[in-house]
Amino acid sequence: MSACTACPATKLRRRAAHWFDARRGRYCVVTAQAVVIDFDSFAVGTVITNQIPEFTINPVAGTIVDVVIGSTLISSPPHGILNRNGDFSIDFTNAVNNFSFTSGGENTASFGVNVTHSGGVTNLVFPFDGISTDADLRDLSAFSGITSVYFDTDLSGTDLIIFDTFTFDIVTVALPEPAMPALVGAALIGFGVLRKRPRTVP
Repeated sequence: MSACTACPATKLRRRAAHWFDARRGRYCVVTAQAVVIDFDSFAVGTVITNQIPEFTINPVAGTIVDVVIGSTLISSPPHGILNRNGDFSIDFTNAVNNFSFTSGGENTASFGVNVTHSGGVTNLVFPFDGISTDADLRDLSAFSGITSVYFDTDLSGTDLIIFDTFTFDIVTVALPEPAMPALVGAALIGFGVLRKRPRTVP
């Protein structure tokens, strides 16, 4: 996936490694593209749905997920997203690894996430340590191939949770094109035929 110049909320970093594909008998290139979404480039009040190429936010009916100023709940960076009135899911465009995010809450004891990954679905509960808290890091790097995360916030009354700094790796595998080895092989065969051709004496 190429870098997204149209979306300043996306910060990208690439890492590459070569792996040998025993089934195909050749090397392939595995690239991990690190992505950080911090929402700082969005105006306060922006409802977030599909503006970010790497994932789509899908709220349940009646839920609004919009950008807010961090206040004391998220001390840094200044913006985050606040879900109002219900749950939502993040559905990734491509499967991701090393997913983490920060969250802060008020008047709520905990929230849950349902993580859909290569090994199945895992349900987790994240507690808060008080009525108001600074940003807590929520680390889901133990799961690989994450395709979706459902946020079960169970909010009521004046409860609120702000989420921010979504970090993850998008892993892509590129196989070398077989055309180049075939061309080199054909050239070598042609060279051998030319060398075996007998010389004609004028």
